[in-house]
Amino acid sequence: MPSVPDAAEPPSWISNPALASVWGRIADALERKGLVPIGAVVVDTQERAVRHAVGDLLGRPVTGEHCRIDLANLDDRIRRRAGIAGGLPEVASRVVGRRLVDRPASRNQRFRRRTEPFDAAAQWLADHPQVAAEPWLAPWLDGLRRHGVLSRRMDGASSVLGALDVLDAVRVGGATAGVARTQLAAAVLHDAHGLDDGSPVAQLVLRALACALEVPVPRDAAGRRDLWQSAGVSADAVSSTCLTFGLRWERRNPAANAWDDAAGRGDPLHLTRWDLDRSTAALRAPSTVLVCENPRVLEAVAQSRTDTVAIVCASGRPNLVVREVLRRCVAASTRLHYHGDFDWPGIAIAHQVMDLCGAVPWRMGADDYLSAPGGVPLIGVGMEARWDDDLAAAMRSRGVAVHEEAVLDSLLDGLDDIATGVAQAVRSRESRG
Repeated sequence: MPSVPDAAEPPSWISNPALASVWGRIADALERKGLVPIGAVVVDTQERAVRHAVGDLLGRPVTGEHCRIDLANLDDRIRRRAGIAGGLPEVASRVVGRRLVDRPASRNQRFRRRTEPFDAAAQWLADHPQVAAEPWLAPWLDGLRRHGVLSRRMDGASSVLGALDVLDAVRVGGATAGVARTQLAAAVLHDAHGLDDGSPVAQLVLRALACALEVPVPRDAAGRRDLWQSAGVSADAVSSTCLTFGLRWERRNPAANAWDDAAGRGDPLHLTRWDLDRSTAALRAPSTVLVCENPRVLEAVAQSRTDTVAIVCASGRPNLVVREVLRRCVAASTRLHYHGDFDWPGIAIAHQVMDLCGAVPWRMGADDYLSAPGGVPLIGVGMEARWDDDLAAAMRSRGVAVHEEAVLDSLLDGLDDIATGVAQAVRSRESRG
């Protein structure tokens, strides 16, 4: 709390220690009334010392156990007799030893701090109807109101406007092309560090991305990086990878040749954004690709030494590198199948992969779930599976999650079915042609 400015000691009829509780009452009344000396306070004068001190303060005899002090009259007396230009508010502040707070003004400031960001957002959204129609918008703004994220900040309005500009730029939920976070910050916020981890705008954007994907706001750096990548924003070109197995590439440069050689040897391959940026090599079609959620599935396929099907591992939510590999799969007219975990995040990831590349869920129905070994308890907020109306109900009823690792044998046994089905479809197209 800032100290009271130095000034001459008030006269004894003002600073009498017996008036300590009286000045406390007066200071409280002034703070409630916006530091304006109006109205009155009633003080206890049962003690003789207090009664005499109050009499000296008011310049008149005081009798009885209580005394009513008119603040306007006392303010006038202090200005005239003590010559203190600030009157009662200044004296009360000096005697109690702290600056008095204009409580109504503080409440108004807090109210403005709470409402200004949302007023600014409403005006921004009126000019950006495409963002205003996004389904994540209302839950995001409601969460900011409920948790008071913006009201604690002096720059709440500018922060939310910056976040909206960033969210508009990345087109949340869309297939945004990869962009570095520093580049995005420089282009949109005119500050290359405006989206650094922990910055106000970055925190707001991450909350919006979490709403869009219906996931909790991440608490660690890895989770935040993954969430950025879900919107097509990367921290760098080397830290994130896509794990693949069996993808055959056009042999057009040393990088693509090395990828194709790894597939020929039956070796899993980690691709980075750096790798993909160095080569525009396309997949060799036709190709059958299974997109899985967990690296152990890819490892098991590689260990089986099968060349039946190629694998792309999303390793959870697809990052930018996974997105680019899937894009190249789609460009090669590859038919993609998807298998993931039977839990609520797994359903959300399946939806995201389907939206990204048109993958068809494989062995992800209610019957597959019910016939699988039980796992850990199912937790979190449920969601319906778009591809099977019965799956979510079965999961709620059974109440357990089934991870891919629990059904590895079944997945390995079924890989021939995927390849056969696609091969038949290819032959059918060829015969019609």
